[in-house]
Amino acid sequence: MPDNFLPKSSVSPPVIDAALTHWAAVGRRSTFPMAGRSMWPFLREGDQVTVVHGDYSHRPGTLIVYRHGDGLAVHRLLRAFTLHGEPVMLLRGDNNARPDPPLHQERWVGRVVAIQRGNQVYHVDSPLWVGAGWLIAFLGRMTATLEGWVSAGRRRLFPNRPAEGLGRLHQVMLLMSRLPIRLITFVLWKVAPHARV
Repeated sequence: MPDNFLPKSSVSPPVIDAALTHWAAVGRRSTFPMAGRSMWPFLREGDQVTVVHGDYSHRPGTLIVYRHGDGLAVHRLLRAFTLHGEPVMLLRGDNNARPDPPLHQERWVGRVVAIQRGNQVYHVDSPLWVGAGWLIAFLGRMTATLEGWVSAGRRRLFPNRPAEGLGRLHQVMLLMSRLPIRLITFVLWKVAPHARV
């Protein structure tokens, strides 16, 4: 469940839908403040994200903005695929334990192209950011895949044993995936070129 929401608005959802549809048609850019911890440490509360509406890069690692309830959320694209003939995306918050359910096309809003933290702006389309995003997405997919294999193996080997024993293993696997993601994020924010506002 994502908690990295862009702030909710007092404008009604149909008006927001109409604005987002129009902005997607013209490729508008908008800037929104971030709230929540699902993308921590990559995105922090108070960061400003610049979104290109209607641009849905299918490159793993891209930060995708999507409709979530009456608001918007940002998560990282792990992979894009077709489900029952409809394009969907598999997303995950960097700080979340599991990927989100597949996201259908009607909920897509756009992608993040820049992040402002304090008085510094980072353009996330550079090769350094793209490579780091891909690596973080790869680690997220790898963790989810390993967790699925371990769960399936446990059910096959111990069909009568309750699943609580997997809790500790799940925590270790989650920690092992988060450490390299946090290290990559820390180094990236230190070495990435930026512009001052």
